[in-house]
Amino acid sequence: IFKKVGSIFENTTLKKGDNAQFRLRQLCDACGITWGDFDTEEIIGREFEAEVGVKEYNGVLSNEVKKFIPVRK
Repeated sequence: IFKKVGSIFENTTLKKGDNAQFRLRQLCDACGITWGDFDTEEIIGREFEAEVGVKEYNGVLSNEVKKFIPVRK
């Protein structure tokens, strides 16, 4: 079992084509923002939950977001 404590970073892209924005779309959905032509400022301060895991690459452990989950109210 892997264990990694610390920060979690997730990179997404604004690049269009070849389904490159699938992670950004998942993040928008989890934050309650309608996918499409939105202002990136809209996402600041939004909350979501995430399923987090640990991956190993060349012997180095790092946290990764496996799934974005909308906050249940």
